[in-house]
Amino acid sequence: MNKATAAFLWIFFCAASQAQEFDFNGAVLGMKLTEFQALPVINGKLTPDGKAGWCDQRAGKLVCHRVGDDPFGQIYGPALGDYHFDKDKNGELRLYMIMLMADRRNYPIAESGLTQKWGAGKSVVSTATNGLGQEIKATTLSWNKPDSAITLEAPCGNVKYLCLTYTHKSLAKDVAGSVPPSGSGF
Repeated sequence: MNKATAAFLWIFFCAASQAQEFDFNGAVLGMKLTEFQALPVINGKLTPDGKAGWCDQRAGKLVCHRVGDDPFGQIYGPALGDYHFDKDKNGELRLYMIMLMADRRNYPIAESGLTQKWGAGKSVVSTATNGLGQEIKATTLSWNKPDSAITLEAPCGNVKYLCLTYTHKSLAKDVAGSVPPSGSGF
Protein backbone atom coordinates (compact mmCIF):
# COMPACT_ATOMS: atom_id res chain seq x y z
CA MET A 1 0.00 0.00 0.00
CA ASN A 2 1.43 3.38 -0.96
CA LYS A 3 1.50 6.44 1.29
CA ALA A 4 -1.34 8.20 -0.53
CA THR A 5 -3.66 5.20 -0.10
CA ALA A 6 -2.73 4.90 3.56
CA ALA A 7 -3.39 8.62 4.10
CA PHE A 8 -6.79 8.38 2.36
CA LEU A 9 -7.81 5.37 4.45
CA TRP A 10 -6.74 7.15 7.65
CA ILE A 11 -8.81 10.24 6.72
CA PHE A 12 -11.79 8.05 5.73
CA PHE A 13 -11.79 6.07 8.97
CA CYS A 14 -11.34 9.21 11.08
CA ALA A 15 -14.29 10.86 9.31
CA ALA A 16 -16.39 7.71 9.68
CA SER A 17 -15.68 7.53 13.40
CA GLN A 18 -16.70 11.19 13.77
CA ALA A 19 -19.97 10.54 11.91
CA GLN A 20 -20.95 7.62 14.15
CA GLU A 21 -23.11 8.48 17.11
CA PHE A 22 -21.70 7.92 20.58
CA ASP A 23 -21.87 4.38 21.89
CA PHE A 24 -21.32 2.49 25.13
CA ASN A 25 -20.40 -1.22 25.16
CA GLY A 26 -21.82 -1.65 21.66
CA ALA A 27 -25.09 0.18 22.36
CA VAL A 28 -25.23 3.02 19.82
CA LEU A 29 -27.53 5.97 20.43
CA GLY A 30 -30.46 5.81 18.02
CA MET A 31 -30.43 2.02 17.67
CA LYS A 32 -33.70 0.07 17.65
CA LEU A 33 -34.77 -1.95 20.70
CA THR A 34 -34.48 -5.17 18.67
CA GLU A 35 -30.86 -4.30 17.79
CA PHE A 36 -30.13 -3.58 21.45
CA GLN A 37 -31.62 -6.91 22.51
CA ALA A 38 -29.39 -8.69 19.96
CA LEU A 39 -26.14 -7.23 21.39
CA PRO A 40 -23.65 -9.83 22.59
CA VAL A 41 -23.50 -10.79 26.25
CA ILE A 42 -21.02 -8.66 28.25
CA ASN A 43 -18.24 -10.62 29.96
CA GLY A 44 -20.22 -13.84 29.56
CA LYS A 45 -22.55 -12.80 32.38
CA LEU A 46 -26.25 -13.69 32.54
CA THR A 47 -29.05 -13.30 35.06
CA PRO A 48 -29.80 -16.35 37.25
CA ASP A 49 -32.59 -17.27 34.81
CA GLY A 50 -30.17 -17.17 31.83
CA LYS A 51 -30.95 -13.77 30.32
CA ALA A 52 -28.50 -11.14 29.08
CA GLY A 53 -30.64 -8.28 30.38
CA TRP A 54 -34.12 -7.04 31.15
CA CYS A 55 -36.42 -4.08 30.56
CA ASP A 56 -39.05 -2.44 32.73
CA GLN A 57 -41.40 0.53 32.68
CA ARG A 58 -40.31 3.71 34.39
CA ALA A 59 -42.36 6.91 34.12
CA GLY A 60 -43.97 5.70 30.91
CA LYS A 61 -40.66 4.89 29.23
CA LEU A 62 -38.94 1.57 28.59
CA VAL A 63 -35.70 1.32 30.57
CA CYS A 64 -33.36 -1.61 29.90
CA HIS A 65 -30.31 -3.01 31.69
CA ARG A 66 -27.48 -5.33 30.65
CA VAL A 67 -25.84 -7.84 32.97
CA GLY A 68 -22.11 -7.16 33.51
CA ASP A 69 -22.40 -3.59 32.23
CA ASP A 70 -20.00 -1.94 34.70
CA PRO A 71 -17.14 0.00 33.10
CA PHE A 72 -15.34 0.40 36.43
CA GLY A 73 -15.20 -3.27 37.45
CA GLN A 74 -16.88 -2.53 40.79
CA ILE A 75 -13.71 -0.93 42.18
CA TYR A 76 -15.83 1.22 44.51
CA GLY A 77 -19.07 -0.74 44.24
CA PRO A 78 -21.31 -1.37 41.24
CA ALA A 79 -22.18 1.21 38.61
CA LEU A 80 -25.85 1.38 37.69
CA GLY A 81 -26.62 1.66 33.98
CA ASP A 82 -29.96 2.49 32.36
CA TYR A 83 -30.76 2.41 28.64
CA HIS A 84 -33.80 4.58 27.87
CA PHE A 85 -36.04 3.81 24.90
CA ASP A 86 -39.07 5.57 23.52
CA LYS A 87 -40.91 5.74 20.24
CA ASP A 88 -39.55 7.99 17.53
CA LYS A 89 -41.75 9.89 15.06
CA ASN A 90 -42.31 6.64 13.13
CA GLY A 91 -43.32 4.62 16.19
CA GLU A 92 -40.02 2.66 16.42
CA LEU A 93 -38.58 2.12 19.91
CA ARG A 94 -35.11 3.70 19.81
CA LEU A 95 -32.32 4.26 22.32
CA TYR A 96 -32.33 7.97 23.12
CA MET A 97 -30.35 8.04 26.39
CA ILE A 98 -27.82 5.98 28.34
CA MET A 99 -27.30 6.91 32.00
CA LEU A 100 -24.70 5.49 34.37
CA MET A 101 -24.33 6.38 38.02
CA ALA A 102 -21.23 5.30 39.95
CA ASP A 103 -19.09 6.18 42.93
CA ARG A 104 -17.44 9.57 42.37
CA ARG A 105 -14.01 8.08 43.03
CA ASN A 106 -14.30 6.49 39.55
CA TYR A 107 -14.15 9.95 37.93
CA PRO A 108 -10.47 9.76 36.84
CA ILE A 109 -11.11 6.38 35.20
CA ALA A 110 -14.20 7.70 33.38
CA GLU A 111 -12.44 10.87 32.23
CA SER A 112 -9.43 8.93 30.97
CA GLY A 113 -11.52 6.37 29.08
CA LEU A 114 -13.78 8.95 27.45
CA THR A 115 -10.83 11.16 26.50
CA GLN A 116 -8.98 8.20 25.02
CA LYS A 117 -12.02 7.19 22.93
CA TRP A 118 -13.55 10.57 21.99
CA GLY A 119 -10.74 13.14 22.47
CA ALA A 120 -10.62 16.04 24.89
CA GLY A 121 -14.01 17.13 26.19
CA LYS A 122 -15.15 20.63 27.13
CA SER A 123 -14.61 21.17 30.86
CA VAL A 124 -16.63 23.39 33.20
CA VAL A 125 -15.58 23.65 36.85
CA SER A 126 -17.97 25.07 39.42
CA THR A 127 -18.89 24.47 43.06
CA ALA A 128 -21.51 22.36 44.77
CA THR A 129 -22.54 22.30 48.41
CA ASN A 130 -22.29 19.10 50.44
CA GLY A 131 -24.61 18.06 53.28
CA LEU A 132 -22.50 20.01 55.78
CA GLY A 133 -22.88 23.24 53.81
CA GLN A 134 -19.29 23.15 52.56
CA GLU A 135 -18.49 24.11 49.00
CA ILE A 136 -16.77 21.41 46.97
CA LYS A 137 -15.43 21.32 43.42
CA ALA A 138 -17.95 20.18 40.79
CA THR A 139 -16.72 19.23 37.34
CA THR A 140 -18.68 18.70 34.15
CA LEU A 141 -17.03 17.36 31.00
CA SER A 142 -18.93 17.20 27.73
CA TRP A 143 -18.43 15.84 24.24
CA ASN A 144 -20.66 16.79 21.33
CA LYS A 145 -21.42 15.43 17.88
CA PRO A 146 -24.06 16.79 15.52
CA ASP A 147 -26.80 14.55 16.92
CA SER A 148 -25.48 13.22 20.23
CA ALA A 149 -23.71 14.31 23.40
CA ILE A 150 -21.95 12.84 26.42
CA THR A 151 -21.88 14.55 29.81
CA LEU A 152 -19.73 13.40 32.75
CA GLU A 153 -20.63 15.16 36.01
CA ALA A 154 -19.22 14.85 39.50
CA PRO A 155 -20.79 15.22 41.91
CA CYS A 156 -24.27 14.53 40.62
CA GLY A 157 -27.39 14.28 42.73
CA ASN A 158 -25.33 13.38 45.78
CA VAL A 159 -21.70 14.25 46.57
CA LYS A 160 -20.86 10.53 46.52
CA TYR A 161 -21.77 9.97 42.87
CA LEU A 162 -20.79 10.72 39.32
CA CYS A 163 -23.22 10.60 36.42
CA LEU A 164 -22.34 9.70 32.86
CA THR A 165 -25.11 10.50 30.38
CA TYR A 166 -25.19 9.79 26.66
CA THR A 167 -28.02 11.61 24.86
CA HIS A 168 -29.28 11.42 21.28
CA LYS A 169 -30.26 15.07 20.82
CA SER A 170 -33.07 14.81 18.27
CA LEU A 171 -34.59 11.62 19.72
CA ALA A 172 -34.56 13.08 23.22
CA LYS A 173 -36.52 16.08 21.89
CA ASP A 174 -38.86 13.99 19.77
CA VAL A 175 -39.80 11.16 22.12
CA ALA A 176 -43.46 10.53 21.55
CA GLY A 177 -44.28 10.16 25.24
CA SER A 178 -46.57 7.20 24.65
CA VAL A 179 -46.21 4.13 26.84
CA PRO A 180 -44.16 1.48 25.01
CA PRO A 181 -44.95 -2.20 25.43
CA SER A 182 -44.02 -3.62 28.82
CA GLY A 183 -40.54 -5.07 28.91
CA SER A 184 -39.15 -8.39 29.94
CA GLY A 185 -35.85 -10.23 29.81
CA PHE A 186 -34.05 -10.67 26.53
